Amino acid sequence: MKTLRAFLAILVVGSLVSVASAGWGDALQNLGSRALEKTTDESAKKGFTGLTIQEEIDLGDSVSVEIVGRYGGAWKDTVATQRVNLVGRTLARYAKRDSIDWRFGLLNSDAINAFSAPNGRVFITRGLYRLLKDDDELAGVLAHEISHTDLRHAAEIIEKKQRTAATTDVVTGAARDTYGSKLEELPVPTQLLEGYAKNVLTTLFTEGYPKGLEFEADQAGYALAQVCGFDPNGLRVALQKVDANTAKAKETFNTHPKTGDRLKKLPGGEKKKGKS
Repeated sequence: MKTLRAFLAILVVGSLVSVASAGWGDALQNLGSRALEKTTDESAKKGFTGLTIQEEIDLGDSVSVEIVGRYGGAWKDTVATQRVNLVGRTLARYAKRDSIDWRFGLLNSDAINAFSAPNGRVFITRGLYRLLKDDDELAGVLAHEISHTDLRHAAEIIEKKQRTAATTDVVTGAARDTYGSKLEELPVPTQLLEGYAKNVLTTLFTEGYPKGLEFEADQAGYALAQVCGFDPNGLRVALQKVDANTAKAKETFNTHPKTGDRLKKLPGGEKKKGKS
């Protein structure tokens, strides 16, 4: 079985591998061990969310594996993958968190959606990619996802849950949903990381980010695309196209604010019209 690190190492231009969810538990156990070993490292310093930078990276690794597993693995289209990486890496050069190892990949799914993990892994489905006409629209979508990570939104969700209950109870309760009685067999750091990952995955796939965080990512993504020389209204056009494809974008609508509300929050509000 390929290790999680081996998988993430080849998420580069022109290549991405399919990782089955079955390997998630082994990967997390390795992640927990590494997190314990790095407590004296520079990367173990606490961020403003209470998570260490290394914990955020490990959390992102486990979330990435689940995203790829749920969405059909990699879409092995070399041209499309190179294009996504070219646009994505252009945007990432101007992201606030320039120390992150940003990577971009395409998911082999007709669903219309995109995701980002806390460690700078950004994914877009084949369905959404094919919906986007030009690089401005693609940049709008990728910049939105980059902004979620740039602003540490996933970590903010975890911090909020930590404030509402005892940390161990929250994360191990979430982890038990996955591992059941076998949870106690895992090292404590692994239990915590699994609980964090479960909370982030619930946010991505079921609950969605709070409206305020989605609006914030829209606005930050708009500004990022503009700084990089893209037409920032590409995001507006992309949102309108998603809105026009309600059947394939059902999951997206369930976890995001109404498109009309998002358009109002962007510069120019409702008055801005998208490109044809």
